[in-house]
Amino acid sequence: MDKEYYKKVERLVHMPYNFHHKNKSVYTLPDESGYFEFHKNITENEINQVLQIQPHLVNEWLQWSKNKRTNNGWYFTKGDDEKCFVG
Repeated sequence: MDKEYYKKVERLVHMPYNFHHKNKSVYTLPDESGYFEFHKNITENEINQVLQIQPHLVNEWLQWSKNKRTNNGWYFTKGDDEKCFVG
């Protein structure tokens, strides 16, 4: 993944953190992250690459996913073996 694309994925992965800690709107976050420009191209593997470098964001995603009121968009869940899955 090239550096510029990595930055886009990184902004996407930070959305739950920005929602919980920077009081950003769920409507503003995807726009600010650039999600709408590249959402069709992003893969679970690319998200995983960012999370390998910044694992503290996993809990932010788990909390965000539990509180979602929609069936659209990225989410995280934890399996019985405590491994996290991206969907």
